[in-house]
Amino acid sequence: MRFVKRLINKLYFYKNPNFIGVNSGNVCQAQKVIFNNELFRMPLMKDVFGNEHEYFNSYETEIPSFKVSIFYNAYCFVDKEEIFTKNKEVIADYTTQKKNPWIGLPKSNIFKRKIFKVEGTIAHLSLSGLENNYFHFLTECLSRFYLIQKSGYKLDFYIISHKHIFQNEMLDFLGIRRDQVLKVKNSNYLIRAKKLIIADFINNYEPVYFRGFLSYQKQWLPSWIGELYKNKSFIIESNNSINRIYISRSKAPYRIIEN
Repeated sequence: MRFVKRLINKLYFYKNPNFIGVNSGNVCQAQKVIFNNELFRMPLMKDVFGNEHEYFNSYETEIPSFKVSIFYNAYCFVDKEEIFTKNKEVIADYTTQKKNPWIGLPKSNIFKRKIFKVEGTIAHLSLSGLENNYFHFLTECLSRFYLIQKSGYKLDFYIISHKHIFQNEMLDFLGIRRDQVLKVKNSNYLIRAKKLIIADFINNYEPVYFRGFLSYQKQWLPSWIGELYKNKSFIIESNNSINRIYISRSKAPYRIIEN
């Protein structure tokens, strides 16, 4: 029976040499809804002169529900966000982009690489480098950590960036030991996990042109995102003194403070 399954998988691979993209809900082995969908209300924003701007107006939009899913024998990398199923298809909805960049590309780009097998359960939190930005690490990466934590699934390893001091400090803050952070000799190695735990992405954006510059505006943030920090805030010692630090942007090429 195992031989027949392997033969079918090989035939499917050669019949479909390019990634077509599949939905996580259709191919995962288990899934938990952690937070239900909700309505986001954006208040009207004005500048210091009381003027309104077309891109900072008031609106309402629906925030989707957030789930944590389990995949058996799935594939991933330590520094990329995309996930590939045991049947060698890319999961279309696990991406911070508008469209998963692997859809339509040859599968041989991935599955001819050296495979590093992991028998344990891995929480995958990589965002293809986006998490190396302090803001995105706090919002996109740690929110997914919180969802996985809320799921109650037991973990052996984490795939999470720890290149910067602030990331290592946050790992300590969250109680993630260094021996729990999965390491491989070469980031190009394809990891095959016995059990891969994935949380839904919160990243969302629309392009905005403001004063001649292209920027990206988030459309919503879930109400539960602050709970992670509230639950951990007791660790931080209280300090009665208040320090305000002003960081000059006089040498910055954009986002200049004018008033």
